[in-house]
Amino acid sequence: MSAKDPPITICVGTSAGWPEIEPCVRSFFEEARAVGGEMIIADGSGGPDPDDPAIGDGLTWLRIDEQSVFRLVDTNVRMARGDVVALTEDHCTARPGWVAAMLRAHAEYPKAAAIGGAIENGADGRGPLRWASHLMTQGAHMAPLANGPSARIANEANVSFKRWALADIEKHPLGFMTIRHTRALADRGELLVNDDRIVVDHHESLGPRATAVIHFDDGRTVAGFRRRHMRSGDWLRLVATPLLPVYRTGRVVRNAIVKGHGRRVLTALPWLVVLEYCHGIGEAIGYLRGAGRSPYGLR
Repeated sequence: MSAKDPPITICVGTSAGWPEIEPCVRSFFEEARAVGGEMIIADGSGGPDPDDPAIGDGLTWLRIDEQSVFRLVDTNVRMARGDVVALTEDHCTARPGWVAAMLRAHAEYPKAAAIGGAIENGADGRGPLRWASHLMTQGAHMAPLANGPSARIANEANVSFKRWALADIEKHPLGFMTIRHTRALADRGELLVNDDRIVVDHHESLGPRATAVIHFDDGRTVAGFRRRHMRSGDWLRLVATPLLPVYRTGRVVRNAIVKGHGRRVLTALPWLVVLEYCHGIGEAIGYLRGAGRSPYGLR
């Protein structure tokens, strides 16, 4: 690393573009600029440039003819020059102090390959459907976390890596998926850490049909990534397709109760079962036929 390397690079891939991504960018922009951070937005929307000159001048805005966020993020992380490389999603907003909390955590754990933060529910209304969707995908990453070394940390919504931990990214045709890379790091004995001082709010307010479809797409995409090199656990998931959503529903309920969301998860339980089966069906199809167009339905 040279003396000119920024302390942190923040990477966001977006298929929605500006102005949909504006709340996300503004939530960390000033903090990142104050510490001399680098910000890279990979935009596959084909939409307009930011209408604020200060934003346009303060970050690298890549125009890429690509709708899959996994390929957009793959481009981002390969370009990053920061000592720490942070990821979030275009529909998340960072809470105040997000940048400083990441830098502090990496200073406290200099040998950590990756550090995951907390992902809270920022969805408008926060009704049963939205809580079911959030608890299903992000419930394990809500505060409180078991801070310190961990086998499992947050996903693309709130994770940061030492740059050296991204030196050997998997060259996958579908792009970069955080949970695959953090698992690969853990498998080779690298240190992963949880820190719930690093917080983002996840905003996803979709109707019943769109929510069901996005969980189907998520399941098919994850299985499409795994399909390239099937492990024994992947074969087991495929065989157990009819029962796996029931097991996963129980796991979500148990985790939500432990984190103090027992009332919310019980209210959301019917939707949770539906969404787990949508995900499970997508996962089975992904194992059998590949990801298809599902990666393009995610953001």
